[in-house]
Formats: sequence, C-alpha cells, structure tokens
Amino acid sequence: MFVNLRDPAERLRAGQLYRSAQPGALAPEEVAAIVAGLGVRDIVDLRTEAEAGRVPWTGLPDTVRVHRLPLGGDVIDPEPLRRITTGEDLGRWYAALAVVAAERLVEVVRLVAHDGPTLVHCAAGKDRTGVAVAAVLELLGCDAEDIAADYGRTDAAMREVVAMVATVGDAFAFDTRGLPPILGRAPVEAMATCLAVLEAGHGGFTGLLTANGLTEDDVAALRRRFASE
Repeated sequence: MFVNLRDPAERLRAGQLYRSAQPGALAPEEVAAIVAGLGVRDIVDLRTEAEAGRVPWTGLPDTVRVHRLPLGGDVIDPEPLRRITTGEDLGRWYAALAVVAAERLVEVVRLVAHDGPTLVHCAAGKDRTGVAVAAVLELLGCDAEDIAADYGRTDAAMREVVAMVATVGDAFAFDTRGLPPILGRAPVEAMATCLAVLEAGHGGFTGLLTANGLTEDDVAALRRRFASE
C-alpha cells in the first residue's frame, strides 16, 4: 500500500478523492494492483520534475492518466523551510505556497471535479498534498476544523513516510539534513493557521481560487461529483 493513503472526503462521497505519499519502492505490479483496486483514473502528481524522476510512476494501466502539476514551481527552495520552527510557521508557509500556486490549484480542483476518481500526491503526501486537498475540501463545504483534522491524520504516518523517503534515496531533490524537526510532523495547528491566514487575506481558498480563474461551474461540478448517490 502507498504510504499515508486515505480518502479525505469519506464523509461526503467516498471513493472520489484519495491522497497519499509517492509510490516509494513498490514494484510495478503492486502499484498497478493498488491503483486498480481503488478505481483511480487520474493521478495528480504535485512533485517537481526532479522528484518525479527519482521515484517515477511505473506499471500503471493505460486507463490511468498522470497529470504532472508541480505545486510551487519546478524547484523547491529549502531555505524558507529552514526557518520554520513551529506549526504556525508551517501554516504560514502553506498559505504563502497557496497564493503563489493559486492558478495551479485551480487546475487541481478542475481535475478532481471533472475527471475522478483521483489520487493527489507529492513526495510525503503532507505539505503540497495537504494544501491541495484542503482547497478541495473547503470548496466542498467542509469546515476549517474538519479540514485541519484531516491534515492532522498524516502525523501518525510520518514515521513511515520518513522511512519510505530514506529507502528511495534523495526523494526531495535537495539536501534535507539540518531541516527543523517540525517538518517531520503534521500538527493540526499548521493547517488551522493556513486556513486562518487565507481567510483573513483572501477570503479563504474559495476567494483565492475564484480570483485566479475558478468558476461557479467548476465548483458546481466538484460538488456534483461528491454528492451522495
């Protein structure tokens, strides 16, 4: 099984959206079996080109499409990460990432709305994935407490995530030595801070993405996909 794999929208309509870390060192036949078992048709890969090259998707059936949508650019700058020491710092970094990557987040939402069932992932399935999934959940009407709680569920998987990253080598494409310990956690206050900062400055993910091209039709399509059958 992929590390940190779950359905963050299971209280809406299950089986339409999954989030996870990268496929790690799984054999191609294992990857194919997991993806087929979930019924995934689209994979949104938020990693940089360098990251994806180190841990590529292999063994996928022809019916599954991989959409390469690097969130935050093609290169991760580790220097801002080195200044993060608290959950609140991490949340402010998430909010800044969302602002910079707003147009890309609109693309992610549209894929989830129109193509699903969809798997969204980055390297660890925590930071970029957390931001993208939070945007989708807010647009689906989830409240901030539930969105932060879903993000916080990743904290229990972080030991396994760290072990997977160590197994596959330099998965993040930069030197991770000396990064603050908080980056190996997923504290609820990080996502709570992100949501609060975006709400105060942009009207939440909803206001931010609407200002960057998301339409009422996009939101309606997303909500139809997750409506109970």
